[in-house]
Amino acid sequence: MKTMVAAAASTSVEALQLLLVSLANHPEIQAKVLAEIQDVLRDPQRDVTTEDLNSLTYLGQTVQESLRVHGGIVMILRQVTKDINLTSCTLPAGGRIMIPLHAMGWNPDLFPDPSQFRPERFSPENLKNRHNSAFLPFSGGSRNCIGKTFALAFLKIALVHILRRFRVRSEVRLEDIQYEVTKVNKSGVLLCL
Repeated sequence: MKTMVAAAASTSVEALQLLLVSLANHPEIQAKVLAEIQDVLRDPQRDVTTEDLNSLTYLGQTVQESLRVHGGIVMILRQVTKDINLTSCTLPAGGRIMIPLHAMGWNPDLFPDPSQFRPERFSPENLKNRHNSAFLPFSGGSRNCIGKTFALAFLKIALVHILRRFRVRSEVRLEDIQYEVTKVNKSGVLLCL
């Protein structure tokens, strides 16, 4: 259990760091997220509730877009349970396949102009035109990430608390970030609050 909590905390903090860099690089999106927070919460001293998190739709879309751009996991491995015939080959039962999660988020057929940071990609009207397995930052199906709910709540709550008190700036550009296996910027990130 300790390992699971530590792993979830580590990847969630990494995701928050990259989300903040994304907002620092896009002050207009940061301002729109802040406006939504102020509109929904009104009282700056009030604690955030689950209902508030559900009402912060643009904030949620921004979190999803950051996960699409940066991801948390580069790929996942799965075992084929029965023969699957594809156009050009057959995947035999018992074989292992790699699902490139990060590459899926950058696929221009699924996400046009993938290098652009656009939270609106995750609006309800855009989601209904996309296959539900096109975006899998926490994997999918019965073997998806057990920490998904925790991670999403953490990112949203942390962002609310940070943006209520600070504006985020950074000299780090998104295109300059170099990732390690867990998507941490190799040289660290200096954020100004």
